[in-house]
This record gives sequence, C-alpha cells and structure tokens, in this order.
Amino acid sequence: MDVDTKPEKENEEDETPSKFISSSETIHIKSTIRYIDFEGLSDGKSIKAILQHVAPKKMILINGDEDTTTYLLDFMRSLSDVPDTIQAPDVGETIHVSTATNIYQCKLDESLFNGLVFQKYDEYEVAYLKGVVKYEEGVRMDVAVPTLELVPVKDRWQPHDPLIVGDFRLSELKKMLQTEGITADFYKGSLIIGQNKEISVKKVAQN
Repeated sequence: MDVDTKPEKENEEDETPSKFISSSETIHIKSTIRYIDFEGLSDGKSIKAILQHVAPKKMILINGDEDTTTYLLDFMRSLSDVPDTIQAPDVGETIHVSTATNIYQCKLDESLFNGLVFQKYDEYEVAYLKGVVKYEEGVRMDVAVPTLELVPVKDRWQPHDPLIVGDFRLSELKKMLQTEGITADFYKGSLIIGQNKEISVKKVAQN
C-alpha cells in the first residue's frame, strides 16, 4: 500500500480576486446638543440651603480643605441644639458613628459572659445582663476601659422587668403565637388571642 507522506502546505496565500476602494465623505448631522450636569457638587450657598432643609441630627464632615470644613462646621453647629453631634474628624482620627447618643465601652468579665443567654432578634443576638462596673486601680477613669463583672451572689437571681427590643409589631407576635399553636387573629386593629378570644392586644401611641 502506497502512503502519501508529502506534508501539506502551511499558510497558503488566498488567491481569490479582491479589490479595496477607499473614499472620504462629509456627513452633516442635523441634531442639537445639550449639556446636562449630573456632577454631585454644590457651591457654599447651595449646600447650606440643602443642609438647613434636611436638618440632620448628626453629621460628619470629611473630604474638604481645612478652611471650608471649619466654616461649614461652625455654620452647622450654630443651627444645632446639640453642637457636639456635628463633627469634622482629622485624618486618622477615630470617632463613633452609631445612632446612639451615649456610647459606653467596657470589657466583659469571662464568668459574666459565659452566663449570658442570647436571644435571636432579626440578624442580631441580644442578651440581658446585670453587672458591676470596675476600673483598674491607678488608671484615670476618663481614659480607662472599665470591666463589667458579676454582681454579688445575693443580687444575681433577682427578677427584672421584661424588655422589648426594636419595634414591636403585632404581625410578628401573631406569627410567633401561631407557630406555637396558639390562635391569634386581627380584629378592628387589635390582635385577638386564644380559642375563646380571652386576650386582646392593641398598640397605643406613646406621649
């Protein structure tokens, strides 16, 4: 048997007839051009008018030169009932941005932490605790981080009033009760609980 061992030609040129023609033409576009400014910047007069209208309870000023930041800081503090809630931190300065007006830091004693019973609330886990605040000897109280320790044995088992965490919703209470097999339905704005409608729960406005 004869075998053709002649290698195939590689990268053969395409000999198909072709022709390239180039030309230039001027096209008149009949349209209008409008400029719309979407840049998120405002001048001093505008930013003051916006902030007066928004009336923020807390504000942190960043990313500005020193003179402009100081001017805006003084202006906003003059309008605020609580000037300390308007802040302009220096580069590298650490501040608290929580919505809570009072923030306290402390370390939990290990024996206290191990005794906590956490409850699930949305994406968080919360626990009720009761302790005694103690400061390390020889350290100034205004710079030291205190430790929260267990209360004396005689006070540990005293009951406490129930606490409601977050916004209380009757719909969530209804869902929880029904999960436990308890009858609960809404009627005229109240949540009626029990097979014989023994309990009625209704939210009232707080003064």
